[in-house]
Amino acid sequence: MSGASQQAAAHKAAGNRHYAAGEFVEALQDYEAALSLLAENDSEALVLENNRAAVNLKLRRAKDCAECCCRVLAAKPCDVKARARLARAEAAQGRPAEAFRVLAAHPESACAEDRRPLDELRVKLEAAEALLASGHAALEEGRHVFSRLEDDLLFDCPSLLASMGRCYLVLGELSRAIHVTSFLLRRDSSD
Repeated sequence: MSGASQQAAAHKAAGNRHYAAGEFVEALQDYEAALSLLAENDSEALVLENNRAAVNLKLRRAKDCAECCCRVLAAKPCDVKARARLARAEAAQGRPAEAFRVLAAHPESACAEDRRPLDELRVKLEAAEALLASGHAALEEGRHVFSRLEDDLLFDCPSLLASMGRCYLVLGELSRAIHVTSFLLRRDSSD
């Protein structure tokens, strides 16, 4: 193993420790440092891109996550983890149809056990889309739907966040409505 490969492995291990500890910014820095030491065609680079995608999901950076996943899928179209993360990132950016398209691609490529996370995500997206489309039912179920969405997806789409805030307001969840509004205002001022 060359010196650069050893350094990359050390950065990857440090990134894994940071990720496990919930220190996502530090994990991302370590994964990026490791990636910078490897050749683009190194098989370990795909693993690191997938790790970066996972960290970006945790940091609620849907666009960055999607970019990492696309790089992985360009080299390895059947990568189930990258496909599931890309679908989550697309949904988080307010593109559920694109998320479904991502999930439907290469269905023959994974065994049933590997497809389980994709199928579970598809079911959650379908349920969320159906509830949100039904208006009245969405208001009745809104509190539960948004709680699940907050846990399972991220929101990097201002229009989706604004809709979520309006629903919280109608449901009488004032603290959540204020939280969403403050997040949008902070996000707007940083852009």
